[in-house]
Amino acid sequence: MSKILHKITPVLLLLCTPSCNVVGEVAKVAYVVEKMKISKDEIYGRIGTKLTIEKTSSSETPKRYYLDIYKVGVTFFSETKTAVARLVISFDLDLEEPEFLLPSIWIKDNKFSQDKIYSTSVSKRWIVREDRLSIPCVMARGKNGETFALLKFSPTYDSSAGMDEDEKEEIIYKDSTDISGFGFDYGNKKLILTFPFEEYPVVYRRKIFTQMTQKGKKAFTFIEKGKDKSLEFFIILGKTDSFSSAVEAIWKTAYDILVGENTLEIDDILKEKVKKALALYFRNYFHQDKISGFFPFVDTYEGKITLMFLEAGFTGMVLMNARNSIELGRDLGDQELVKMGEQIIDSWIDFGTKNGIFIDCWDVSRSSICDLPPIFFRDSFFTRRAFESLLALYMAFSAEEKRGISRERWKKAFVDGARNLLMFQRSDGSFARRYSFDGGVEDSSPAGTLFAVPVFVKAFELTGDQIFLSSAEKAGEIIVRFSDNFEYYGATIDANSEDKEAAMWALYSCYLLFKSTKNEKYRRCVKNSLYASLSWFFLWDVPFSQDQLFGKIKLRTKGLGAVSVENNHLDVYSFFFVKILKEIAKIQEDEHDRKRLENMAEMIFHSILSVVPVEGDSKGVKLGIVPEVIQQTWWDYGLYGKGSYAPLSAIGWTVASILSTIYADEF
Repeated sequence: MSKILHKITPVLLLLCTPSCNVVGEVAKVAYVVEKMKISKDEIYGRIGTKLTIEKTSSSETPKRYYLDIYKVGVTFFSETKTAVARLVISFDLDLEEPEFLLPSIWIKDNKFSQDKIYSTSVSKRWIVREDRLSIPCVMARGKNGETFALLKFSPTYDSSAGMDEDEKEEIIYKDSTDISGFGFDYGNKKLILTFPFEEYPVVYRRKIFTQMTQKGKKAFTFIEKGKDKSLEFFIILGKTDSFSSAVEAIWKTAYDILVGENTLEIDDILKEKVKKALALYFRNYFHQDKISGFFPFVDTYEGKITLMFLEAGFTGMVLMNARNSIELGRDLGDQELVKMGEQIIDSWIDFGTKNGIFIDCWDVSRSSICDLPPIFFRDSFFTRRAFESLLALYMAFSAEEKRGISRERWKKAFVDGARNLLMFQRSDGSFARRYSFDGGVEDSSPAGTLFAVPVFVKAFELTGDQIFLSSAEKAGEIIVRFSDNFEYYGATIDANSEDKEAAMWALYSCYLLFKSTKNEKYRRCVKNSLYASLSWFFLWDVPFSQDQLFGKIKLRTKGLGAVSVENNHLDVYSFFFVKILKEIAKIQEDEHDRKRLENMAEMIFHSILSVVPVEGDSKGVKLGIVPEVIQQTWWDYGLYGKGSYAPLSAIGWTVASILSTIYADEF
């Protein structure tokens, strides 16, 4: 069935300045064409292809990267009355020990996910639907710095059903999708672009059940004679001084092509609507008792409480939302919201600690510490939750003291809690992911280190005690090493793999350390982790069909973030990221870099606000919540599928993310 077109006669369109070397550019284009192969699979009829290629521009940051960018057009047509076919475009790589990037799916060799579905233990050849990708591209970088990438204009329509197609390995579409597939082949050193999409070697349907029950899938398109189809993409090649530089260069190139000069300003009316809508969350889900809080586990569509847990940090974000309730109450002039927040914080200080450490979670139905492995353990705590809880305390009393309201009890609880956590720091400066309350290590992964620095930096600023800054710098050494090696993993508790939050907390930590110490290694870490973080955020709008909820409400994915290489959905995780982006933008020497970061900050802010159900625009779900799981692909999180929210949500953290983005000053 498959045919390889070894010899291609392209139309070469060279865009040259008067000073450019035409002969040299022709040679480069010829090199690109030589490395590219177009295969065509034909189920029925015959198709032909035409190719155009033009050098469009170059991109350079001295000492970090240099790239040439070529625009490619492939037109394919039926040579018979009709045809059913597909294209596979591959690019041969002359690379030693290549490392690959499929943004939000595959990073280097996914070495922290070897027990997960996306790993080299399953296959060394991977192709995924592009609506899984935050940027529609695939990149490879060799040991010597040679870098290649394929970047495509984003698709605009997709009505593929998906859920009822699992038993079919080949699917034929007439005009219902222009979703492509992106991938790579370690063994044969190739980048791959397919049209329509392909998923190989498996269709990864859900995180909850990771056993491979589905085979790969190929989509074919129906073509009538005289009705040509076309595919446009970019080939990017050059040299980069590190994997971080390669990601930075590809992100900037993709941003300029997919977003360009379009700017965005936050709709202040929408922001006020969001504040009023989220005040409903605090009123509807407040629980008052020995330990008080806001219930975080709620059915997305009906708003019913699904789990009687109050979680201090992470998915519940009870303490962060206590602080947010106070901020929102001050903002809206609602004293009830202020009192709720005060009561929650006081109750957790009084009853929500064990051996001086905040417990992860309180089970209201049993009046005891939560015990629901592998997420909650009665006799141990996750370092992430402990540090996030303390940071929430800091933000609460800091904002209040700026208003002239003394919160000495909260401040003392913060400083004491920070001192208590110092004891858990290991000799190399790292923090394990999970500890027993008596100090024993339960999960030795060093991912907990990412969350320590902001707490210790703030404790140092408050007390002047050098032990806090020393501990922050020791932890910072670990984070700098992660950043230099492009290793960002383990920050999400339910997916110990490469993830967005690890990159973002590395950025927060290095940013605060650089502000405190002015050490250049932290500046380097800021730059590396900045673009690592940005690579998780969508630069394009995934198309949805009109019979899906997201099609009906016109949801836009641009600016929303993917979660991890295991959790293939989008969410509204932002917290302090928008503020940090704006701060970093101010110190950019290059005006173009500054504008990109400023606009990306606004885009992220707008996208997360736009997901919130508000009065007059419920987004198809319950007012007073923010849906957690935004499903942009066939991957279904165990329930529903593309174009819908998951019905089971931990909405506490989503509310916390939105409001912490709005009230980020104390960070």
